[in-house]
Amino acid sequence: MNSTIQKMVACIFVTAVFLAASATAGVQTKLPAPDLRYRVEVVSVASGVEWRVALKMTGSAAGLTELELPAKWASRDDLEKGILDFQVAGENVVVEEISDIDDTIKLRRIHHKPGTALAIQYRVIRIGNSDPESQKDAYSPVLNASYFQVIGHGAWVVPRIERNKRLNIAIDWALPAGWSIANSFGVGKTSQAFNTSLQNFRHALYLAGDFRIRSFKVRNQPVYLAIRGDWGFFDENLADLTQRIFQMERDFWNDHSQPFFLVSVIPVGRPLDGPNIGGTALENAFAMFPAPRTQIKDLRHLLTHELLHNWNPARLGGSKEPEQLLYWWSEGVTDFYTQRLLLRSGLNSPEEFASAYSKLMKEYAQSKARNLPNQKIETDFWKDAEVGKLPYQRGMLFATVLDQSLREASNGKASLDDVMRDIFAAAKKPGAKPMDAALLNAAIAKRLGRSYAYEMNRYIENGETIELNDTALGPCFEKKMLAFRAYELGFDIEVTIARRKVAGVVPGSAAYEAGLRDGMTANGWSVFRGDTTRNVEMNVVDGETRKTIKFLPVSKAEIVTPQFYLRTGLDQKVLQNCGR
Repeated sequence: MNSTIQKMVACIFVTAVFLAASATAGVQTKLPAPDLRYRVEVVSVASGVEWRVALKMTGSAAGLTELELPAKWASRDDLEKGILDFQVAGENVVVEEISDIDDTIKLRRIHHKPGTALAIQYRVIRIGNSDPESQKDAYSPVLNASYFQVIGHGAWVVPRIERNKRLNIAIDWALPAGWSIANSFGVGKTSQAFNTSLQNFRHALYLAGDFRIRSFKVRNQPVYLAIRGDWGFFDENLADLTQRIFQMERDFWNDHSQPFFLVSVIPVGRPLDGPNIGGTALENAFAMFPAPRTQIKDLRHLLTHELLHNWNPARLGGSKEPEQLLYWWSEGVTDFYTQRLLLRSGLNSPEEFASAYSKLMKEYAQSKARNLPNQKIETDFWKDAEVGKLPYQRGMLFATVLDQSLREASNGKASLDDVMRDIFAAAKKPGAKPMDAALLNAAIAKRLGRSYAYEMNRYIENGETIELNDTALGPCFEKKMLAFRAYELGFDIEVTIARRKVAGVVPGSAAYEAGLRDGMTANGWSVFRGDTTRNVEMNVVDGETRKTIKFLPVSKAEIVTPQFYLRTGLDQKVLQNCGR
């Protein structure tokens, strides 16, 4: 929706466009002299903008300081390409480019006079598209002529010390005139000082430019929305939805302690792309990457899921490394609560809740990765799309079975809610350890009255298929066994998008039978990935002919799997408690 015609509803949220010199938001107190002082000048270049970074710090008393450069984070393994002209000045400085320890760390060893002042300079440039066309693009620094959005893993050079050690950090921003600014440590201030760990400093969101910044409060704690692009909804509609979700989740955890939070929304993809939504949780923030045609109803799940990461795993103690082995809990159990909380709050209907489980069962039934061991998730999560989905599917189903077991064993007096809150309470205590399988089993056993290690080993570690029984979703829902045809796109969508040429069409597939052929020029597409109910539309050029090819992306073979439905004849009181 064009921002110039948007109505401002003061009772719902406060509109605030913070220019470079405006007052700060967020918690910033007067701190001692910074351990690290950054100056970031945002400079216009032919490709958009770039960062020119100057870092001042004191070298170690031993005369040897190691610096970590951006290297790998999430699906990006090329972040070092965005760091140019790295140099260090100081007394007796010698820079040694040592071999990389592993593919996640790029090191520079600085020899210098003990305790001398070090001045580090470098540039941060764009390595993806200036307008991101995929979530992978958004994971690298997005440096557009009119804005930037940067996740710290792709920009900050930091000393190599214990990542959870807290430091005093200062940043001075030199921005183009009229740019608004917001990040994980405040809004609207071009000079910032804060105390945080290097891990949180890097795992943070930084943005500035032509964002429309909105704010609202939940129990007097401010939450900010930084939005850019035109959408099929008003900014205030998104602010209202976000406020309801924040209230819902903080009430669930009984935790209103966070004094500041930032949510960003930027369009990711081409205007003709079908709805495709991504996002990531960060320090005091999360970033959303919806496709341009996304509707507000499609954002409910992403908002709820990503905000839940503020607790799971962050405030439950974090995940013991390697964290991928616990993705079934941090992602899958989070998906379980995403559906439960949306139902409990009324943001989703019981029918939508049942439909979400039915979709999950279909995807799980046809997954080629379904029975892989948990160890495979550590190695292949970012390499194989099917493996990437597995911890979400496995964890949500496991949580459903576990919740049912807890309710039955306690005659309805306990549920997975109690286990989650127990872990949260324990994580607040001094000396709390990060989550691992043993800690989770102990928390479950406290409420269940017995160990759950056998089930965890069977279904999580070994990857046996998880089945849901007839009453798994509670008395409001019934299960039916139905046959369906699996999702089968019938061509290679990734290569097609990258080359703008249709590739990998499978003979005999629905795509092939509809007339799609390798080599056609792909001008636009609408693909609802994993959805067998909506047509794929491909706008292609075949020789001199422009055409739109439509087909339902399904296989010829049928699969039988459970599907869930709301029972008929339920009265309103029962319906109101379906998600409890």
